[in-house]
Amino acid sequence: MSQEFLPLTHGSNRDLRIDLVRGIALLILVSDHLPGNPLRTIMPVSWGLADMAEVFVLLSGYVFGLGILKRQSISPIRKRLVKRALVIFVAYLTTAFIALLMVRTFQITTVANMLPAHLIANSWGSVTLDLISLDGRVSHLCILLLYCWLLLGVASLPRKVWNHPGLLIACSFALWSSVQLPPRLAFPEPVQTTTYYNPFAWEFLFLSATSYALFPVERRQQLLNHRGVFPILLIVHGSLYLLIGFDVKLPRFLLDKPTLGLLRYLHVVTAALLVRAVLPEQFSPAWRKFLRPLTLCSEQSLWVYCGGSLVAISMANWMSSSDSTWEPILMNLIAWAACFGIAWGTESTKVSWNLRT
Repeated sequence: MSQEFLPLTHGSNRDLRIDLVRGIALLILVSDHLPGNPLRTIMPVSWGLADMAEVFVLLSGYVFGLGILKRQSISPIRKRLVKRALVIFVAYLTTAFIALLMVRTFQITTVANMLPAHLIANSWGSVTLDLISLDGRVSHLCILLLYCWLLLGVASLPRKVWNHPGLLIACSFALWSSVQLPPRLAFPEPVQTTTYYNPFAWEFLFLSATSYALFPVERRQQLLNHRGVFPILLIVHGSLYLLIGFDVKLPRFLLDKPTLGLLRYLHVVTAALLVRAVLPEQFSPAWRKFLRPLTLCSEQSLWVYCGGSLVAISMANWMSSSDSTWEPILMNLIAWAACFGIAWGTESTKVSWNLRT
């Protein structure tokens, strides 16, 4: 692994900064899924520039790039990617089925109104086939399907590509550009509607982070430490908020979420580099212990994401009927505590059954 990142969590080969940001992103995403949540007004999603999906994809691409640097052969990585894609798809099917069971059993109308009618009305056999064939979007879980497509697509790339990160990002940019204006490259319906995110566009964010990780550490440090870089990043990032804050009329494709519009891309990339510049490279043992619940959520991100989505669905009716100022805050705290509990329970189970990797 690159020596740029020295602080490791609990002696493992994980970067505490990555786990910290991803853990925070998971909690924000759970809050975003709570209907009528007043905290959404201070979340990034309320500005229309980005939500936590961009954070997850960018961090995953970066970690993937670090993983390539650690191996001489790409074959083990391909096998692991395909296996991971299969695990995520099974997690999607299982979570979607449980979510639909909850909505239909407990008449969670707030969530039901967001789902395709046939997933609510049809028989369970038909619904199962619909989920497997990607016919009908379960909006809380679309990011899982995007991950499946990205992992399978990256697994199909030849080994030589990873030796030329500049060429990789150029080809990735060309593919992303082909999606921005009609006729857009996309999956056929209803698969694209179900996936929601267009993987031909979102691969650019994933591979941008991968390419960054593949560049020599010295070149990255030299670029980020240049005295003009931080002010430029700050100006670009702040200007994006000003554009939205002053309600400047912009072409829709610049902010389009399914096709990863240019401004959304710039927003998350500049934010990532700014956070990279601000966060310390080393954390004291006291801080590691204090931040452990967040980093643990990151380490068990798939379980926390799926479980957090179900927690948000279970609280939907309660959240939408609340007319108190403090109740929504309490519900957010309960949802976050549930995420910490899921992460801790998953970690404990893996340790007990010797399933840690």
